[in-house]
Amino acid sequence: MKKNISFESEGLKLVGDFYFHDRNAPTLILLHGMCYYSFEYEGLASMLLEKGFNCLVFDFRCHGGSEGKRGDWRLNGLVADVISALDFLENEVDGPIGVFGNSLGGVVAVYAAAQDSRIKALACCNTATKPSRALYTPLRRWLLVFMKSISKVIPFTVNISYFIPRSLVLSDEEIIERVENDPKVFESRSFTAETYSEMIRWDASREVKKVHAPILVIHGKHDKLQPVSQSELLYESASEPKKLTLIEAGHVPTLEQTGELYHVLSDWFEPKLSAAGAL
Repeated sequence: MKKNISFESEGLKLVGDFYFHDRNAPTLILLHGMCYYSFEYEGLASMLLEKGFNCLVFDFRCHGGSEGKRGDWRLNGLVADVISALDFLENEVDGPIGVFGNSLGGVVAVYAAAQDSRIKALACCNTATKPSRALYTPLRRWLLVFMKSISKVIPFTVNISYFIPRSLVLSDEEIIERVENDPKVFESRSFTAETYSEMIRWDASREVKKVHAPILVIHGKHDKLQPVSQSELLYESASEPKKLTLIEAGHVPTLEQTGELYHVLSDWFEPKLSAAGAL
């Protein structure tokens, strides 16, 4: 059963979908990527529901149908959204909870698991573990410095396509067309200089050392955006139990390689959450 849900996070109304199987079943919170929203998980959540998982999918603040100024968010706010999602689930389920995130969602998942022990198992895919190492080329750094200096006088936003071309993110033409014609995606693609600046300071390799839950690190072999070294850094920094898996996928397997990702996630979460539920 799928139902529309909403809950509050720091005074903001967040919206999403709850795929309900059984109150005692394991539950997965699925965290979307940058500029996307809960539509990213329509296919995957339905498959996991059939497998016997409950799935909570919601739009981060400033994304999709949730409240918040478009393009002006901080990582700690998105982490607070996950904590609020865990609070929401307190009244909905009794089984153990796991979290999965792709790209930005992977970063948020690590930071949330470092703060909240209610997350009993974790999986992250194509995670921007330490963006300062991989994504900020000299040209991008120059653009950021220019943006910050101008924004002190005239507040403005810049489309992320100047930093990350769509060709690095998606390859399926039908999905590209759907995404490019989605107004909710379009309005979330322009960020303030402050939002861009904070991305440089992300360091999931530091935060994952605080995580005590089992972690699966996934990376797409054909990811043109995140180098595999970002996932290797996350894996090397994590404590046991942990696993690193490479899959035949690009940067957004949640949309383009849903079937393969489904098998990887169900094979990971089923035994890990079953063990957690038995404790």
